[in-house]
Amino acid sequence: MKKINKKKQTMSTYSVLSGNRKSGIAILAAHGKASNIDSLLEFFNVSPNKVSNIPLIKNNNFKEALITRPNTNTLWIMPPGGLLAIKESSKILEKNGFKFVSPINMPWESKWPEALSGGIAAALEALSNCRNELAFKVISKCLNAWEKNPYEPMSIQEKKHSIYLNRLIKPPLIALIGPPNIGKTALTNYLAKKNIARVADEKGTTRDAVEVELELDGLIVRWLDTPGKYNPTEKIDQEAISISNNLIKKADLVIQAIDSSSTSKNYDYKEIRSADLLIATRSDLGKTPIQLSTSSKNGEGIKELAIKIRKILFPDYLIKNQFRWPEPL
Repeated sequence: MKKINKKKQTMSTYSVLSGNRKSGIAILAAHGKASNIDSLLEFFNVSPNKVSNIPLIKNNNFKEALITRPNTNTLWIMPPGGLLAIKESSKILEKNGFKFVSPINMPWESKWPEALSGGIAAALEALSNCRNELAFKVISKCLNAWEKNPYEPMSIQEKKHSIYLNRLIKPPLIALIGPPNIGKTALTNYLAKKNIARVADEKGTTRDAVEVELELDGLIVRWLDTPGKYNPTEKIDQEAISISNNLIKKADLVIQAIDSSSTSKNYDYKEIRSADLLIATRSDLGKTPIQLSTSSKNGEGIKELAIKIRKILFPDYLIKNQFRWPEPL
């Protein structure tokens, strides 16, 4: 568990939990010594002894607001409105000696006062950032696992699962590599369900790596359509290839594509990075010995490809079982 900086514990701070955007209600969380929270409550004409209740207060700076004190060191202020309410509430807090800090640097006890431990707080934080059904389903199980065992440090085995589970919040990078003019961009456009890049019967049509965010069998990924392998002569093309090669090296998964209609075996990229998965494109033009063949024209093999990728990057056992994750805040 991370150690909490003692200086941060004693300093009076506040954060905007609702974000700087228009909303029905703004949420500002103040954190500090109990005596500082008491003083703030007195400013609002609320008895410091009242903890966890939610009175409706009125103040000259705004018509009304809800406040709650979930623990002795935290006070939540919830005025109706968005940006203006945040601005006026911030003035009040700063007038009373509270300094603004990013929610990232806020003590978890104040941001997630309902959490019994840093592990539960971390799971709640992850849950608030999940973007689709798969992430919500798995992270909910992680939260349940933390609630069953909130205080024991994570085991080495649990930490190993984090490599995969982190991908629910930070989409993994997939690099699609292969020779020019074999349908890589057409495959990318098909998966994205829109034209991300131009398709043409001309080598080098994709000169720069094109990145798009996709959802493959429930997993959100960053998909990189790279330029076809060739020896560029112009400096701008050489730089584009260099950038592309660096991204390939950093990718979580490299997919090597070959053309189903070609008998050529010139698809070796080992000088850059060995491929993790081999597929064939344009299967509608001819047969291939490659087991996983796809077609962006008739959709052949696309679903199987999505499932295969998800299982590599996020194995089934992580969906079926419960694991404590993320690491405690």
